[in-house]
Amino acid sequence: MHPALHPLDSVFVVLPTSPSDWLPIASLLVALVALFVGPWFSWRTARSQVKSSSRQAWLDTVRSKIAQLMLMCSNVHKSVQAKQAPSESLIEEMLLLRLELELYLNPKKPSQQLILEDAMLLYTACKLSGEKAFTNYALLNAKIGEDTQALVKEVWEKIKSGK
Repeated sequence: MHPALHPLDSVFVVLPTSPSDWLPIASLLVALVALFVGPWFSWRTARSQVKSSSRQAWLDTVRSKIAQLMLMCSNVHKSVQAKQAPSESLIEEMLLLRLELELYLNPKKPSQQLILEDAMLLYTACKLSGEKAFTNYALLNAKIGEDTQALVKEVWEKIKSGK
C-alpha cells in the first residue's frame, strides 16, 4: 500500500547545491538591479549636465554685463579727463546694465553682493563724473574685476564638480 501523498510532494523543487547552480539566479538579480539603477543614474547625469550648462550660460552673461559696465565707465572717465561731459545716453546705458546685474545676481550670496556693491560704486562715480568722483576709479575698476574673478572661480568649481 502506498502512503497518502501530500499535495506538495508532486511539486518538483530543486535547491542550488553547487556554485554553478547560483549563476542563473545571480544573473537574474543583476538584471533586476540594472533595470532600476540604470535609469536613475541616467536621470541624475542628465540633470547635472543641464545644471552645468545653465550655470555656464548665466556666468557668461554676468561676465559680459560686467565687462560692458567697466568699458562704459572707462569711456566716461576718458571724457572727464578730456574736460568733456559724458553723454546722458552713456550714463543711462550704465544704469540699465547695473539694474540688469541686480536681476542676475543674488544679493543674499556674499560673493554676488560684493559685485553688486562694486557696480553701484562704479556707476555712482561715473554719474557724478567729476575729478573727485574718479579719484578712486582705478581702485573701483580693479575691485569689480577681482570680485568678478572670484565669482567666476566659485561658479566654475560648481560646474566642474557637477553640483
